[in-house]
Amino acid sequence: MLPNKKILFVDDEERVLHGYRRMLRPENNIWHIFFANCAKDALHIMAREKVDLVLSDVMMPGTGGKELMAVIKKNWPFTPVIMITGKVASIEAAVEHIRSGACDYLTKPISYEKLKEAIKKGLIIGEESKLPLSDNRLQRRHLAGYEIMGHIDEGTTGVVFLAEKDFAGQRRQVALKILKSMDSIHPDERQEAIDRFAREGSVASAINHPNIVKILGYGIADSEKIPYIAMENIEGMSLTSFMEKSRPSTLYQGLGIVCDIADALSAVHDQNICHRDVKPSNIIINKSGTALLTDFGLASLPNSTLTMMTSIMGSPAYMSPESFKSSKVDHRADIFSLGVVAYELLVGKLPFNAKNLAILAYQMQNPKPTPPRQIRKEIPEVLEKSLMKLLAKSPDLRYQHASKITEELRFIQEMCRDKNF
Repeated sequence: MLPNKKILFVDDEERVLHGYRRMLRPENNIWHIFFANCAKDALHIMAREKVDLVLSDVMMPGTGGKELMAVIKKNWPFTPVIMITGKVASIEAAVEHIRSGACDYLTKPISYEKLKEAIKKGLIIGEESKLPLSDNRLQRRHLAGYEIMGHIDEGTTGVVFLAEKDFAGQRRQVALKILKSMDSIHPDERQEAIDRFAREGSVASAINHPNIVKILGYGIADSEKIPYIAMENIEGMSLTSFMEKSRPSTLYQGLGIVCDIADALSAVHDQNICHRDVKPSNIIINKSGTALLTDFGLASLPNSTLTMMTSIMGSPAYMSPESFKSSKVDHRADIFSLGVVAYELLVGKLPFNAKNLAILAYQMQNPKPTPPRQIRKEIPEVLEKSLMKLLAKSPDLRYQHASKITEELRFIQEMCRDKNF
């Protein structure tokens, strides 16, 4: 029970503090509990008492809970803070406070059992913070049984944390992706966004392939009500970063990356799934140079009841011509997107580039891209032919299956190695 610990509650409503007093009366002989009705009083208490855990309301007049937590983290960096809000199912707020350093996040009304469990967990985190720095246990936060170690990356709809959890008795690091702010989404469409995010885990976990990032778990965290997906943590970089820092040293290396993703798409399409968002930021290059496909957040399934939240979803520069006209596209849209990625990787520039979406949409649907050999002379004619076929405007003129891409490009790859390209 971690006795003799000092716990501070901060809330501007006296009736709420009274509720905590009454609720935790059985623990008065175990813990020393303090109460403050504003941030200023809370800081005075912390200045004279060695507080082990702070539970603070988010919304308070003057200095709010978030600002109070920032001061606590600066002056008492090892003191865990639990944020409490009256908002119901506030996903964006929960993610924001977890990212800011809160060890937990509770939504009112809070049951005695939930409050006591959160306090026990917070006190344990406080005890762990006293361990040596080399133990790497400082300021850990928790979500759905995962210990959040730090921030990795974030995109339009999700934020990815480095986290840890025990799997079959072994401690393992994972990439924990959770849904972030939905402020830009109409309230009527938010549930669809949650359903789509949660479904990503289901879609990706059904595919086991060496060129697809493995899903280790997914669901909705019970107390926080936040959708999450736990993925294997790949040491490496996105293809975006790879192209910015080094680019493939040879055509042979670049073709290997394209073939890896074509192999991944072949497995995806065999499950009658369309990825819909093939782009460099959704491709990871691991330390051995192998490419892995990730992020199935926009994937479409046959007979899916989910609709598209907007007429255009995905990254316009990598979308197929038909995607600009309709949300109902098939696997050949992924093949076009792979063609854009391959062109950018091997030629050194995007095949279509414009200042605004309207011009880009026109380019995608009308003029052909500049033939690759006009830009990079060492590209073999047979490779140019393959790239132009990937980027055909009509789906019927492209490769009809990703396995055919791999078959042809592996042959070209060997040819490039023989010629030291």
